[in-house]
Order: sequence, then structure tokens, then C-alpha cells
Amino acid sequence: MRRDRLIREIQSVSYHRNGMAGARFYRVAFTEAQTGERLIAVVSDTADFVAVIHATNPESRWRPDDFAGELREAIERHAAEAMTEDHS
Repeated sequence: MRRDRLIREIQSVSYHRNGMAGARFYRVAFTEAQTGERLIAVVSDTADFVAVIHATNPESRWRPDDFAGELREAIERHAAEAMTEDHS
């Protein structure tokens, strides 16, 4: 059974680290497919952690586990593109 995609578009993917030895994570800005709302995800690089917040209304509630698979796919594509650019 095919599940509809929850993400309409990925605007950006960026890699971050909290300090010299801090937690590594990705920030993903994206548009939700049904409502068109702009959301931001924080996706852990090492742990199974995903947080999703609304870009302008942090009081909105989202189920990050619903988006986790698509977000990790976007991160993998971003990493693959970065590797290709580094070897060009």
C-alpha cells in the first residue's frame, strides 16, 4: 500500500554541530504537502530523534515521526549531492 508523501518541497538542508564536541544534527526547511505550511525539522545525525516546528507559529503541533522517513531521504540526497560536488 502506497502512502502519500507528506512533504511537498524541501527548501534547504544544512548540517550543524553544537560546539566542538556537541550533538550533530541537520536542519531541514520544508513545505507540508496538504496545507502548504512551512515547517522546520531538526534531525539528529546519530540518534533516532526528529523534531518538527512551524516556521512562524511554534505553538502548532506536528507528529515528527510521520515526517521522519521523508526527512532522512532528503538528508541522504543532500549528502550524496555534496559528495558529487566535492569530487567534481
